Amino acid sequence: MTPEELFGENATQVDMISMILDAFPGQRDGVMVPIHPKARRPWAERLFARGLRVHPELMDEFPTPGDHPEAGWMNPHKWVPREKFAEYEQSRPTNAQAEQQLKNMLNVVDPQMLARIESMSDVEKREELARQAPHMGDMLARLNEARAQFERQTKPKEDDDA
Repeated sequence: MTPEELFGENATQVDMISMILDAFPGQRDGVMVPIHPKARRPWAERLFARGLRVHPELMDEFPTPGDHPEAGWMNPHKWVPREKFAEYEQSRPTNAQAEQQLKNMLNVVDPQMLARIESMSDVEKREELARQAPHMGDMLARLNEARAQFERQTKPKEDDDA
């Protein structure tokens, strides 16, 4: 398996290390404890500086999306054996399907942004992605915090007298 097939095109060693640093085993019952996105990249950079390298062709298990994608970064990858990975990959939407879903969602939320993105050249898109990459973990964390706050505010109050 090539890095492109597993981690996406243009993935660096630091990107690959960041992607596998999604959760650590907890202290009991095999519960995985998610690693906050803000911590993943700095950890990956430190591990890379210390000589850690990812070789997908030597990996025995591969990450697939967890069972609860709505949980965002709190949803650790599900790791599957090499022989079952193809089965999981077939059930995932293709990159083209996922891209179309994102475009449809963006068209509903901000059609002008979609038009701006579609008018960019590939080079401009890569430059913009590189410029925004360091901020993605923080943005995702803020989205998750906002979602959690919304859920707390919309959750019915439980009766304390019961």
